[in-house]
Amino acid sequence: MDRFETLYQAYLAALLSVAAVLVASDLVGDQRPSLDQLTIVRENGAAVVGLVGAVVVYAALRSGGQGGPLSIEPPDVLHLMMAPVDRRLALRPAVHSRLRSSVAVTAGVAAAAGVVAGRRLPGGTPVWVATAGLAGLGVGLLSVGAAMIVSGLRWPRSWAAMVGTGVIGWSLADWTLHTRTSPLTLLGALALWPVTTPPAHAAAGPLVAVLAAAMGVTLAGGLSLEAAERRAALVSQLRFAATLRDLRTVVLLRRRLAQEQPRRHPWIRLSPGQRLLGTTWKRDWEGLLRWPAGRIVRVLLLSTAAGLALRGTWAGTTPLLLVAGVALWLVALDAVEGLGQEVDHPGLADLLPVGPGRLMLGHLPAAATVTALAAVPAVLAAMPKADVRLVSGLGMATLVPGALCAVGAATLSTARKAVDPADPGSVVTPETAGIRMVVRECLPPAVATAGLLPVVLAREAAKSGAPAIPAALSAWAVLVLPLGVAVWLSYRDLR
Repeated sequence: MDRFETLYQAYLAALLSVAAVLVASDLVGDQRPSLDQLTIVRENGAAVVGLVGAVVVYAALRSGGQGGPLSIEPPDVLHLMMAPVDRRLALRPAVHSRLRSSVAVTAGVAAAAGVVAGRRLPGGTPVWVATAGLAGLGVGLLSVGAAMIVSGLRWPRSWAAMVGTGVIGWSLADWTLHTRTSPLTLLGALALWPVTTPPAHAAAGPLVAVLAAAMGVTLAGGLSLEAAERRAALVSQLRFAATLRDLRTVVLLRRRLAQEQPRRHPWIRLSPGQRLLGTTWKRDWEGLLRWPAGRIVRVLLLSTAAGLALRGTWAGTTPLLLVAGVALWLVALDAVEGLGQEVDHPGLADLLPVGPGRLMLGHLPAAATVTALAAVPAVLAAMPKADVRLVSGLGMATLVPGALCAVGAATLSTARKAVDPADPGSVVTPETAGIRMVVRECLPPAVATAGLLPVVLAREAAKSGAPAIPAALSAWAVLVLPLGVAVWLSYRDLR
């Protein structure tokens, strides 16, 4: 790899990231919180930031239990790992690369959050960027170190999940009891240094992160070669699918990488003759009822995150609407599994006594029902202690367009064809190709976010003294978007 080319790519990535963060911080606005809100930040902010870090560590521990976090090339697994040298020496480039990438991502995201926080909280933006970046650096070291420890010791996935659950429970206990004992809560206190004084033992958080990273580097050589070989093959395919922007293949490969298999027995067994809305409806529910527990938990967490983002949108931070839309879009990507199976086997549609368009449309009712049910935790998470009646009514008014637009976005992502470099139609000018690519990638999350516009309209109506719920209902005009997706799907060629 050319070092100059690598530095140039890093320079472009940093430049675009800084520009995006500055634009996002301008969209958030400069409204300062009240004294009561600032008190809440000082009391619970460290535990909340620590809880976010605990979720990151939990995901890293699961990755370690599945053979991660190192992604080694297949030839290196077959030759370098079996060479008569110390395996830690052969793994050194991969370990250093993983440490750099993990730390860069977590520190970069935390620094971006520090830029946004510096616009609304006292302390100054440079100080927020520094403290948040250091906290993100600690979370990155702790997560990748914990993953390499689990992988090096070859812990089973159940043990890794159990430890990760304990880490999250520890952060939740700190939040509930208003204490600061977890290393991640201490890292959260470091991130909030401009508005709160860290405890005397706050240095224990970064120290634990450094020790975890050092122990992970030491134990990385004990990874399973079988798991490394399997992971290397899947990661190579995943990168190729991501290059072609084939989201359906990326979803399937990610499930294989996480060893996410459907249950042998459904959670609820349907009667053989039960056909409420047709055979397609029953077949979809037979697949949905075989979801593994991990997928159900992931969907509930994404829905809860969407609800919290909507609560922040109602409080005045409009860009959080995009976070909620993307979270519901990810939920719907799991809900349209029946449609995805139909797209994966286009030749089977010719053997059925029904048109391809009607067959594809028959998978949408079950997906919309599951997405609406999964969005109920979002409504509950968006409810503050005050104005529960308003938020519950607003949530019910937003549930239908939000679920339908999310399913429409997932349908666009699942049923569209992958980019074929050999297609003569794809040979266009660079300017046209760039616009085409941007529209192709941004359209699904934009459709999912549009379904949540009733929240923004209701917020503006409430500010002016008008009824909020009728304003939310007036935004049901966005239902024309999923209707257009349904028309497109009915005429789409499966082949």
